[in-house]
Amino acid sequence: GATLFPYTTLFRSVSILHRVAGVILVMATPAVIYLLSASLESVDGYQYVQATLDLALFKLFAIVALWAFGHHIFAGVRLLLIDSLGRSTSGYASARWVLVLSGMGLLVAILLVLT
Repeated sequence: GATLFPYTTLFRSVSILHRVAGVILVMATPAVIYLLSASLESVDGYQYVQATLDLALFKLFAIVALWAFGHHIFAGVRLLLIDSLGRSTSGYASARWVLVLSGMGLLVAILLVLT
C-alpha cells in the first residue's frame, strides 16, 4: 500500500503530462503554421510575425509549446522502450528520467525564448 504511492504517483504524472503535452501540441500546431505562412507571405507579414514574437503572451505560449514538444518526445520514447523491451525496463527509473529531462527542457525553452 503505502510504499507503492510514490511509484504510482510518478507513473500517473508522466502519463497525464504526456497526454497534456499532446493536446498542447495539437492546439499549437495551427498557430505555428499560421505564423510561418504569414512570415513567408510578404515583408509586412514577416514584420507582423516579428512583432507577435515580442509579445509577452506569445513568449509564454512558445515556452509552453517547446516544453510540450520535449516532454512528449521523452515520454513517447519511454513508452516505445517499454513496449519493445517489455517489463525489463524499470518503469520508475524511466519515469523519473522523463521528468528530469522534461524539466531540463523547460529550462532550455525559457532560456531560448527569453534571450
